[in-house]
Amino acid sequence: MNKTIKLFYFRSKSGKFNFGDELSPEIVNYITGRRVQRVNRNQCNLIAIGSILDKQLKFYNQLYDKIRLKMSDPVFVWGSGLIINKKIKKPFFIPLALRGKLTKNNLDLLTDLDIPLGDPALFVNNMLGLQVKRSGIGIVPHYTDKNHPIINDLKNIQNVKIIDVERNGSEVSSEIATCDFIISSSLHGLVVADSFGIPNYRVKLFDNLKGGDFKFRDYASALGRKDIKPYELSFPKDIFTIIRSETDFGYQSNIDEICTRLEKALKKVF
Repeated sequence: MNKTIKLFYFRSKSGKFNFGDELSPEIVNYITGRRVQRVNRNQCNLIAIGSILDKQLKFYNQLYDKIRLKMSDPVFVWGSGLIINKKIKKPFFIPLALRGKLTKNNLDLLTDLDIPLGDPALFVNNMLGLQVKRSGIGIVPHYTDKNHPIINDLKNIQNVKIIDVERNGSEVSSEIATCDFIISSSLHGLVVADSFGIPNYRVKLFDNLKGGDFKFRDYASALGRKDIKPYELSFPKDIFTIIRSETDFGYQSNIDEICTRLEKALKKVF
């Protein structure tokens, strides 16, 4: 099937990129081999990646999805999640896959319903196929943390690179791939590091992310990642304490199986 996939994913009104969201069309194209066109919510046939389901469950979007479902032209969701920990009535979109167990439970879906779980940004390693030399520590601040005072201080430390997330998906991911360690307040900084098998650690900076820890715990639930609590980063040299902390990254061995299930789920329809 060569029909264009009409995809909705988040982009700010200013038009600035956020690399995790911008990975959505790249990965959908990589898996399906089909042209992908970004459209708004009420024109899409697929929603993929990102914490964007809360708005899809607003009254008018629910009504639209219900009408589409009755017309046998449903909206599908692949690997997206909620951003707020709140129980919501069963949706009228069709979930091919969801980001994690917490989103699934909050959507009032049957717990035994076999919906693949995982963030599709885990495909980045396979998609890019990079052969790179790794060195140093990459700091990946969420775009709301870019101007945190400690980010400027970290720029002055040898073998530390600050990775700007407000660029396209492949560009940022390729830079993450060059690091020995990733320290991130951005969820997709962690996801992409996991995809490359890079040790990664979550930090809070301004601590003003909508939904708090929810999206992080949701992502971790799909991988069996037991610890995704944030580390303290009060002083620049705290980064060396963080990367020396005893952390089990054994969950990364689950990524291939998760990606296999996600790929099968998308290809069933697209």
